[in-house]
Amino acid sequence: MIGGHNSDRIRPLGLDRFPKYVDGAVHIAMSQYFEFATDDGVDPMSREWDQLLLLDGCRYDMFRQYNTLDGALQATTSTATATPEFLSEIFDGKRYQDTVYVTANPIHRVEEWADVDLDPVFREVIDVWEDEWDSDLGTVPPEPMVTATREAREAYPDCRIIAHFVQPHYPFIGPFGRSIEHGQMGGKARATDAEEGADETPIWKDLRDGEQSPGAAWRAYTENLWYVLPYVRDLVADLPGRTVVTSDHGNNVGEICWPFPVRMYGHPEGIRTPELVTVPWLTIETEQSEPPSRQTTAKGASAETSPDGSDEDDGPLVSVVIPTHFRNEELSRAIASVKSQTYSPVELLVVDDSGIERARPVVEGEDIRYIAHEKTRGANQARTTGIEAAEGEYVQLLDDDDCLHPKKLARQVELLESDPDVGVAFCGEASSSGLRVPSPSATGRLLEETLQFGPKACTTSTMLISASTLDGVLPLADRDGADDIGLRIELARRTAFDHVSDALVYRGGGEDRRSERPAVGYELLKIVNEYSPLYDERDPSIRRAALKKAYTTIGQNSLRHGGWSLTAPVAFLRALEYEDDRSFGDLARPAVAMLGDTGYDVASTLYTRLVDRLRE
Repeated sequence: MIGGHNSDRIRPLGLDRFPKYVDGAVHIAMSQYFEFATDDGVDPMSREWDQLLLLDGCRYDMFRQYNTLDGALQATTSTATATPEFLSEIFDGKRYQDTVYVTANPIHRVEEWADVDLDPVFREVIDVWEDEWDSDLGTVPPEPMVTATREAREAYPDCRIIAHFVQPHYPFIGPFGRSIEHGQMGGKARATDAEEGADETPIWKDLRDGEQSPGAAWRAYTENLWYVLPYVRDLVADLPGRTVVTSDHGNNVGEICWPFPVRMYGHPEGIRTPELVTVPWLTIETEQSEPPSRQTTAKGASAETSPDGSDEDDGPLVSVVIPTHFRNEELSRAIASVKSQTYSPVELLVVDDSGIERARPVVEGEDIRYIAHEKTRGANQARTTGIEAAEGEYVQLLDDDDCLHPKKLARQVELLESDPDVGVAFCGEASSSGLRVPSPSATGRLLEETLQFGPKACTTSTMLISASTLDGVLPLADRDGADDIGLRIELARRTAFDHVSDALVYRGGGEDRRSERPAVGYELLKIVNEYSPLYDERDPSIRRAALKKAYTTIGQNSLRHGGWSLTAPVAFLRALEYEDDRSFGDLARPAVAMLGDTGYDVASTLYTRLVDRLRE
């Protein structure tokens, strides 16, 4: 995208702005320094590929952290720090008549932004934004880009295809991103000479001016990548040959541009910081020569509605139950994510556990079944109330601060319908701090794994559960911060599990996240005691692994909430008792915990980096 004025993207440390006579000199110095410090960049047209998928504004480190696509990933250097510069550097004055350019980005049609005419460059330029612009979002979402790219592949079988998605660049279209103030793109209005109605003030200026928090901006930015990647996965599955996923540039989100005493925001042109020019290059090889036929559920219904809605309501009913307790803002986002599902039919139930009908204003006028407890009874009691009222064949329990990807229910219904022995389908989850995805082996009967408090990423919100299986575990037991762990064990006693590899839940939460409280570790100890007969029937290593996890959790959460606590090193020492293969990190943890939470975090980070370096 366009970079913006440099003075609106740079903030000196301790100052609002540089004096005018210093400002220009700093910009020149930064441009020259980073020009010298970084590579010139790679021309993607010089490399071998059949399809090139450009994710606008996607920096390498973020992609590496959130990517779930299979393939060979490496970092590469872009020739540009903004889309106009990229288009000019790569395509101006050249001819690629063997290539079709499919784009959601209207920037190449705006003369004041881009000085390159792409029409004579390519065999065909397909402007998806002309017909698929979403005026509410202020951009083109990924769905029509997937359709247009598939159609281009079919129409031009002998050509290379470039598909230019807008995401993860703002405007932010995820549930959280849409809830925060940030500008939209005015590209279509400018490209078509229409009156401008959108606020084009980008979030990067607000971030630079302190009107938006870095944490909120990073969450919205990563959420945009989380949003687009499952669509990219579906598209890649339909594309033959070699597909490369890359980007035209990255973004700075307030990082200090060492050695200069400044923070930078967005992607001002000409300042080639590593965050701006280091982009992903993911190579995916697909052997198929034709797109796969559309999969259907066991009942013959398509797992996703067709564009014209002809398959709507043909599948089994899914009930989404959201328990809520004094979190109306988060609840609104969770509800929006349910309403954005590509799957239908869905019924939505909100169980208000506030005791004072605090959530009623959020659901009034909506097609939502609202159930209010007369007094606060706890999260699992609220879930039980919702499950008992639900009418669906499958049940999604959604925490009120989590959000579903639009494809979540469709993917998981398809999985459950394909195998009657599977009663639980789960997936990965993303958050502003990273990604957790299921282990490939986490399928089938997983009782032993659940007794060790696994499997990874299998949390309440990531699961879609057969209602008949859930009926056997009601009422759900109250466990302080460990609700999902007890539920997993009970489910694993009754049914098999399977999973979707993508992260289809974006996890919210903050300081009040129940799973991060010190009491959670003690709840894990109670669970080990409660299910003692199950542990007795199995290898002693199962119980030892569970006890190690419980004491480690006590130590970590005590530090997280207490700053310094004698409980932490004592708990880590207890965890060592149950560790058969002690690493240096395990042995050092009790001593490092004496430094408090800050010292522990620093030491843990350094140790992790050292281990990663040794593995390379």
